[in-house]
Amino acid sequence: MVEQNPSTESTTPQSKPNQSTTRASVVTLASDRLPKGDVTIQVAYSSLNYKDALAYQGHRGVVKKLPHIPGIDAAGTVINSSSQNYRSGDQVLVTGYDLGQGHWGGWSGLIRVPAEWI
Repeated sequence: MVEQNPSTESTTPQSKPNQSTTRASVVTLASDRLPKGDVTIQVAYSSLNYKDALAYQGHRGVVKKLPHIPGIDAAGTVINSSSQNYRSGDQVLVTGYDLGQGHWGGWSGLIRVPAEWI
């Protein structure tokens, strides 16, 4: 059984884009702070992508809003879903769309995304 509001550890930049330095830290966030979406996924894997590197260098246009969690892809297991297409325990992959840019990404223990992104 999955607890109702589990927390997640996430890697997030801690400065505004275009400042001379960008720091990252691991923070613990309650799952109720995750973005809106139909499917909550426990992330097992995410990659380091060129856009993720740009985000940490403070380049304009990659990070739209802070706090921000990079990771333009994620593979993991569904833990909660309001979509009829996915059930708890399903293994899924998310890549593209707005993940890791305008929408918190795969460098998090949990992500919540629209079902269409899977």
